[in-house]
Amino acid sequence: MSKGNFEVALPRPYLVGDIDAEVYEFGGASPTAIVRVDQDWGVKIRWDLKGSLAPFICGEWCVHLRLESMGPGREIVLGAARRIPLDPCGRGTYRLDFRVKRGRIRGEHCSIPYKPVVTITYYTACHTPGPIAGFVELPIMQFYEVGRGPIYGGNGRLGTEADEGSEHQVHEAIEMFEAEDEGGEADYPVNEGLEVESEKELA
Repeated sequence: MSKGNFEVALPRPYLVGDIDAEVYEFGGASPTAIVRVDQDWGVKIRWDLKGSLAPFICGEWCVHLRLESMGPGREIVLGAARRIPLDPCGRGTYRLDFRVKRGRIRGEHCSIPYKPVVTITYYTACHTPGPIAGFVELPIMQFYEVGRGPIYGGNGRLGTEADEGSEHQVHEAIEMFEAEDEGGEADYPVNEGLEVESEKELA
């Protein structure tokens, strides 16, 4: 049997990637690191896979958005992992918009700060993990409830200094706050759902 020549000519770089992300609010004001719990918010993620081998890579991306509490509090995974098919015939650029509904995060314990982390992993066409991954650590975020202001009497004085008609109102308000603290429930709707939209640039 005669041996022949077999050539594989691939220019460098063979395979490189990049990833970035940013937080945004719906109708919110800057800075986006401080978000009211009654506002929708989200994270826009962009990543790419370039190189001479990119047109040969098939499979899918697995994208997660997690919140790590800075102090006492629960770790939060915002919805199920989002799986996005690779597009080897495209430009190699991908975008994902994680949209989080209002009330999904609570402002308990005097407003727990969280660090959002985006993770991306690669699964081959055979549905096995591949050697491509990335993550982005976003700036620490704070979620706060819209508080009730101090209750004043008709004479403009606060608390026990208020007029007789307002004392009962102040007492009721204190009882209501104590009941919320004991029950651990917020007075805003809690929506466990997560809206996710993706956009992929095609060639």
